Amino acid sequence: MKLTRYRPIPSLNNGKSNAASAGRNNQGRITVRHRGGGHAKNLRSLDWSRSRGTGRIIGFSYDPRRSAPLATLLHTQSKSSGSKSAFSYIVANAGRSLFQEIRPTGVDSVGVFARPGDQVRLGNCEPGDFISAIEPHPNHGPRFARAAGAFAQVMVTSTGGSNGGMVTVRLPSGAQRNIPATSLATKGLIASKVPLTRVLSGKAGRTRWQGWRPSVRGVARNPVDHPHGGNTAGGRPSVTFKSWPTKGQPTRAPRRQSRFVLPKIKNS
Repeated sequence: MKLTRYRPIPSLNNGKSNAASAGRNNQGRITVRHRGGGHAKNLRSLDWSRSRGTGRIIGFSYDPRRSAPLATLLHTQSKSSGSKSAFSYIVANAGRSLFQEIRPTGVDSVGVFARPGDQVRLGNCEPGDFISAIEPHPNHGPRFARAAGAFAQVMVTSTGGSNGGMVTVRLPSGAQRNIPATSLATKGLIASKVPLTRVLSGKAGRTRWQGWRPSVRGVARNPVDHPHGGNTAGGRPSVTFKSWPTKGQPTRAPRRQSRFVLPKIKNS
């Protein structure tokens, strides 16, 4: 998969910059430290719902806000259907090439073969199928397996009974989750990150261009600022500045469980 030299489509480029957030959430609180500044990164609008119908791939482009490449689709029926743009962006799937058709939801009917990149319903997938861009609930939009090279696998399909029309899917984290059979997913794997030729400049400014701010080690701080502070070489287990354990210690609350997440079976 090679990138095509196309400029971003103006109607699908909203121009928002990554510097506006600086690691803050919708309440203005810093949730990711050491982020801010950097070069402006425009955000492309993706058609997750495939609302523009069947499209043909006319190019693959780089998205500075995502790890996976994007596929540019040309829709021949957009003008007749009243759509504003004849083009759309979707996350590219592995195994697709230029000038191939990408079909929307509805291709998973009986007798129609779904290819990688086509959107299908989980209830029509077979056990062992690799899928990506999965909806946790119908009409919620894709939430799982959207990064470069990510995929999930269908483990058990069900049409009703005890699961109530659920499909068991193994997520990229290894956890198994029950998802309604009417939720949408994309066949195949997400395309891997396109290798780019990057030369290390040997200066700190290049890291700042990428939106990373300087980070100070905990042992280099004062005791009032960090548990590791005080000019000592340790003396306690590694923790964060909020005294949360690191080195693989789980931090998820054990009581915050979902009925859709299946517990892991311990080998006896």
